[in-house]
Amino acid sequence: MNKKYIVMILIVFIMIYTGVSYLTRTTEKEKLLQEDFEFIISEIEGLHPNPYRVISKESFRKEFDSILSKVDELNEQEVVFEVASAVASLKDGHTSLVWQKYLTDRFYPIQFKIIKDKLYVINVSQAYDGLRFKEVVTINGHTSREVIEKISSYCSYENKYYKEFLVESRLVYYDFYKNTGLSSESNELVLEVKNETGNSSSEYVLPVVNREKASEFGNNFIWTKNHQGVFYYNYEYDEINEILTFNYNHCIEDESLSFIEFNNDLWSFIELNEVETIVIDLSRNPGGNSIYFKAFLDDFLKSDLNKEGKAYVIIGNQNYSAGTEAAAKLKQLTTATLIGEPTGGSPRMFGNRSFIKSPNMEIEIKVAIDSFDNYPNYKHDAIMPDVLIEKTINDYKNDKNPITNYIIKD
Repeated sequence: MNKKYIVMILIVFIMIYTGVSYLTRTTEKEKLLQEDFEFIISEIEGLHPNPYRVISKESFRKEFDSILSKVDELNEQEVVFEVASAVASLKDGHTSLVWQKYLTDRFYPIQFKIIKDKLYVINVSQAYDGLRFKEVVTINGHTSREVIEKISSYCSYENKYYKEFLVESRLVYYDFYKNTGLSSESNELVLEVKNETGNSSSEYVLPVVNREKASEFGNNFIWTKNHQGVFYYNYEYDEINEILTFNYNHCIEDESLSFIEFNNDLWSFIELNEVETIVIDLSRNPGGNSIYFKAFLDDFLKSDLNKEGKAYVIIGNQNYSAGTEAAAKLKQLTTATLIGEPTGGSPRMFGNRSFIKSPNMEIEIKVAIDSFDNYPNYKHDAIMPDVLIEKTINDYKNDKNPITNYIIKD
């Protein structure tokens, strides 16, 4: 046998060996993922009170089969994001990927707001001030609508209002572009926005920054020296209009001030001062433990402020979980007028969570284990305001708060 044939045989052998080795590796990867997916599905079915109320069992499994069919195209982080999308198809905000484990400390220094199905910039680093209050046309070459729909597919939610809040929040995360095929070649955020006339557009390029430089753009609560309490729960008194505003920002107890102590102080203040109107602001409340709010509710039900025209409750799409339960109780049991926008949470919801971790990739997921009906026979998938007040882009631009104006003038 001459050297030419020997070389050819060796080449063929190497190709066959390489191909078999590649197939073996691929099969092993798929096998491990298949085990993970079976574990995830089984655990959700065992823990969740009603996982298939929106999607069928067969369709849910197809979500995972779809990931397996393209597994060779995905890196590990992209697989995790695809799993998040599959879990999100259950349409339960309390059942989702444990995002804090997978998101890095990389952000864009900007804050977005969806208003009437259009995407706007409402806050941005001073260096890019020309972006402020502009309508976004494209992000990294994709239309704003395409980006919103893509990002929303990775979000777990119960209604469209919370979906919008989650999308607004996650549009600032670098990882949500990198792992979903939406990033630019440079990894910068390339925005095309409409100019004032609406007939032309401008392009802005924002860098990736760390959390510290981006966090200021997501905080819509302005703390003043007149606030009494802690961030989770505090109150402020408007002496001129005799309005006390109770900001219930989170259903969590602060170690430095128990809710009972705070609640006693709040009602003592009301007793000693001229308070004609009480405003209960739940608009930023994402939930927690509903037990704390009971102390306030019990006192409010006995109060002279529980009269028509004297009490208002502010709600919105950040108002979720136990925060939504508080809104539901106030709507059912009191004379307070609910104003603002629909809540992000549904009165019929799942809650209390168990955490699972897949055996191979150790994908962490939180799964709701209880169901609640906080407003029996209520027909909406959100607590709806009695008075709908939606903040416009001009309100943001002119620093106006139409809800405050409504309360003062009402």
